[in-house]
Amino acid sequence: MASALLVKVQEQDRRGLSPMQLLAIHDRGSLEDASSLIAKFGDDAVVEAATIADRYRDSGNLNLFCRWRQVERAIMLLQLEDVVGEVH
Repeated sequence: MASALLVKVQEQDRRGLSPMQLLAIHDRGSLEDASSLIAKFGDDAVVEAATIADRYRDSGNLNLFCRWRQVERAIMLLQLEDVVGEVH
């Protein structure tokens, strides 16, 4: 799944968007939750985050659905093996 994100980043970059515009994580809590799920579930952490997000969506809680989608994206970013964006 992380490679699919990288392809999407590369496609967006060709259209003039910087990778950082696409890959912004807006709060530290999302990164902490992502790290916790990675420690607990390893490569399946992104699936677990998606499952949690789906549960919130199905129950009608769109705020927590969006938050767990953010965690899902953070997991994908943390699991990327290739560098995305500029290296300083």
